[in-house]
Amino acid sequence: MKSWTLSLKGGAVFGVAVPNNPPVVHDGRLTVCHLFIDGKQLEDLCSIIRGYGARVEVHAEEQTQDQSDERQALLGISQGMENQVYPTGLCPECFWFNPQLESYCNFTDSPKETVRASLKHQEKAKTDLDACPLHGIDS
Repeated sequence: MKSWTLSLKGGAVFGVAVPNNPPVVHDGRLTVCHLFIDGKQLEDLCSIIRGYGARVEVHAEEQTQDQSDERQALLGISQGMENQVYPTGLCPECFWFNPQLESYCNFTDSPKETVRASLKHQEKAKTDLDACPLHGIDS
């Protein structure tokens, strides 16, 4: 089972039920749908769609290698940081948290104007800073 995006163009107007997915309803012009089906179901569905005279383009919804590498880096997995300990237990949920910084903290590493703007416009920035045992109002 995989997530697929189908783009249907041209052909007749039709609708087809797909088990455990929303129905595919094509207006004869352009239809884009997302389905979670296996390869056999995809082949069968594409055959049905083509039977109505529509062209179908199929795209698997998968991460590119670059996307996967970036996600792994952000999670720290590719650097052996699965069990990383951050300065406080609040860090991973904090507005200011940035795992790509050595300090892990945008509050300390960002330009002052960025910090001021964040505090002015983002309620979570202020709330998290107030709660921070390292930089907050109680520290």
